[in-house]
Amino acid sequence: MESITLATRRRNITANTETILIVAARREPLSSLSTLLSTTFPLLNQCVAHTPKAAIDRIRKRTPAMIIAVSPLKEAAERPILNCLRELPSPPPFLAVCQRPDPTHMLNLIRLGASGYLNLNDPAPVLRAQLTSVMHGDLCLGRDAAGYLAQMLNHIPGLERISAQRNLLSVREKTALAGIASGKTAAQLAQEMGVQVSTIQTFVRRIYTKLNISTRAEAACAARRLGL
Repeated sequence: MESITLATRRRNITANTETILIVAARREPLSSLSTLLSTTFPLLNQCVAHTPKAAIDRIRKRTPAMIIAVSPLKEAAERPILNCLRELPSPPPFLAVCQRPDPTHMLNLIRLGASGYLNLNDPAPVLRAQLTSVMHGDLCLGRDAAGYLAQMLNHIPGLERISAQRNLLSVREKTALAGIASGKTAAQLAQEMGVQVSTIQTFVRRIYTKLNISTRAEAACAARRLGL
């Protein structure tokens, strides 16, 4: 199956975020990934952390432009890193790369707020395009992700209820959800809808509560499921 990219939040890379942080077990060979990153982002440096603590220390010292976890890093190691990113005012994208995609692992990471899950067996041009999409704020899932995305949609509580009862969300909440799925910020939505940013934030909280979701990635999937 083809890869999938969902627009979420557009992100600009600034001069003070010039490092890609790679988190990997010591035994993992990184030469091919390093070459791929060098050809995709020639102006960015790379650094490697072998433990979650080392990764978090680097993140808190200087926020990287992107964080890449190399599978088979365990979810228990990735979770504290993602929790650390939630504390940042403008967190960088976090993605996992692997050679044997694990649907359960992917779904759990996306729910925790990861921006991508890529298959290193994909052709280099495809991977470069996917990495660029993630760097700019999109959610990107690699080869075979179409089936995984379907699983993700089926595991979001509340979606089946919405399919049967379209009035679960108000008209304005549906408009806000569609905007989130297209990658618009709260400020952009507020301007378009003629309301305050705080009102958009209220809409988002209500949407998340009604759909029982917690991330923009899940919101984008929900909007896709609902045809918004």
